Amino acid sequence: IPIAIILLFVVIQMISFSIHSSKNKQVASKNKTNNNSITNNIQNNSSTKNAVKPQSKPTAPKVVPVDANLTPANEINAKIFDYVKVANNRNSSFEKAKKLNNNSDKGLASIYVAQILRDTGYNISNSIINTSGLVNQLKKDGWKPVTDYKQLRKGDICFTTSANPNGPPAHAYIFITWVTKGKTNYAWVIDNQISDYKNVYHKRNIDFTTPKKEKFAFFMRK
Repeated sequence: IPIAIILLFVVIQMISFSIHSSKNKQVASKNKTNNNSITNNIQNNSSTKNAVKPQSKPTAPKVVPVDANLTPANEINAKIFDYVKVANNRNSSFEKAKKLNNNSDKGLASIYVAQILRDTGYNISNSIINTSGLVNQLKKDGWKPVTDYKQLRKGDICFTTSANPNGPPAHAYIFITWVTKGKTNYAWVIDNQISDYKNVYHKRNIDFTTPKKEKFAFFMRK
């Protein structure tokens, strides 16, 4: 009997030890899984936080007429508008104008406008290098200045006020359309100021002056 009691006690101790060991393994396994999960979450959160979001590339604006009454006023304007509304055309004229200007886009406004005229079939000298030369040539060809910007139509050649009193226009550009229907503060235009706007086609102030940009003075139409 004593021997049987001892054996029973040993068996009970072995069973108790086996159950306790099994529970410890389960707890350890669960803790390991939780720790791995926490570590992965921290790493994922860190990666998400530090990830650099891709920046969307700026896209060039599209020429979208907003007023039906802005249709070109004559055949010359229509040719200008049909030509410059195509990005490849206006960029091609820009590169040609740069070559005439020692590959510089500075002081290129009148040269660029004259080049666009040539590329649309208009006979104009490639010796024009400034706004006064462009204005004088257009006047000789019968073009008339118009100061009322509310009469602007697609393809009109515009000139700004002078940077100096009684001086020539500071800038020249081609009018495309108003940015907002019924408002004359900003218009879509085409000019050489790619260094300022990253595109030859961009918005410009019309009926007011900014610290850096002159306002509209007149346009010329034949």
